Amino acid sequence: MPPTWLINGTKQPQLPADNRALAYGDGLFETMRAIDGQIPLWKRHRTRLLHGCERLALDPDIDQIEKNLAQAKHLADNEQAVIKLILCRRGPATGYAPTSRAHETYIRIAALDMPPAAQSDPTQAGDAPPGLIARLCTQRLATQPALAGIKHLNRLEQVLAARELHPGEDEGILLDAEGRVAEAISSNLIGVIEGRHIFPQSSAAGVRGVMQALVHDYLNQTGQQTAIEPLDLPRLQQCEELLACNAVRGIRNIARIGDLWQSRTQQAGPALRTMLRKRVSSGFFSY
Repeated sequence: MPPTWLINGTKQPQLPADNRALAYGDGLFETMRAIDGQIPLWKRHRTRLLHGCERLALDPDIDQIEKNLAQAKHLADNEQAVIKLILCRRGPATGYAPTSRAHETYIRIAALDMPPAAQSDPTQAGDAPPGLIARLCTQRLATQPALAGIKHLNRLEQVLAARELHPGEDEGILLDAEGRVAEAISSNLIGVIEGRHIFPQSSAAGVRGVMQALVHDYLNQTGQQTAIEPLDLPRLQQCEELLACNAVRGIRNIARIGDLWQSRTQQAGPALRTMLRKRVSSGFFSY
């Protein structure tokens, strides 16, 4: 299915050039997994979206956004699809100072590229996706508490980090300005040390991940050990297992990070992927 754009609910072939998203990155986005016409993690995406609107002083019409998403889900006629929601501040792109709290809604719908294992046997696809090969990026995340946590449209740090990846490398590990592990380029991270799940989160950089939050809540509900704490490189090297997770690709084990770290077990990853299929959607395979 070729990508389709809905702009404020109207199907259009392309985005207008004169908008504040293009000129200044003045907006927010959410990238979501649709399964059988549903967005199983929408409530969590919605919460983060509203938090971001509060930070950027946008007044979202959440009812209209949900109506637009219903249209998008109808257009996503594949069993698995990716829906990208963009909120851009309405107003002229002729100066930094915003003249409005209103927004334009852009929604992109595209079919999800399923890996061969999922196409042949979707019930087993999430059990053992290949371990990711990662590298420690030299690009660091800047300290900016006003934007930390939200999915704003300024992703140049991730663009620069992605340029560092060599052929055969799947993901990059990003440090914050203090040298602590913050996240991966397109995923959040979860480390496991002696059965304790470590969630490296910074109040000054990075994105508060929807999938990472779901895993954290699940582990707490089931009485498993969790901690939200800084994770420097020596502490990272103590991890027996390291997971990369996001709302589209699910939960994946990292096999190694260059010469810095190598996986020593794969127990938490398979258990959490099973949890996704049982608690979120039976069709939620990780890839």
